[in-house]
Amino acid sequence: MGMSFGQYQKIEGYGHVNIHVQFSQAAGDEPPVDLGFMFAFDSVGTMASRRYVDLETSVTSPQHTNFIEISGAGSWHGEQGISSYSVRSPVMGPYLQVFLYNRANLPRHANVWAYLTP
Repeated sequence: MGMSFGQYQKIEGYGHVNIHVQFSQAAGDEPPVDLGFMFAFDSVGTMASRRYVDLETSVTSPQHTNFIEISGAGSWHGEQGISSYSVRSPVMGPYLQVFLYNRANLPRHANVWAYLTP
């Protein structure tokens, strides 16, 4: 199930966003909690995008868009009953919204923190 964390947050003026995800996980073989995020031009999501392409000279044409979603698979810490991972992305718009996707068919506790850098 996808869980949105409310409104778009203004992140204009920053160069990178570091997103930290922590979630409850009892066993290493449980499906993970995944992360998705969107950049937009205002607080209501105008021109919001969950796909991107990085036009690089070393990549041949045509270049396909990539879905902005990160898997939490393999992030289990063992007996502590938690998983965590961090994601670093360039800021690609003045507003950001994040989503979590619980891939397991059971309730979970999750925390998301973001740290912005110039």
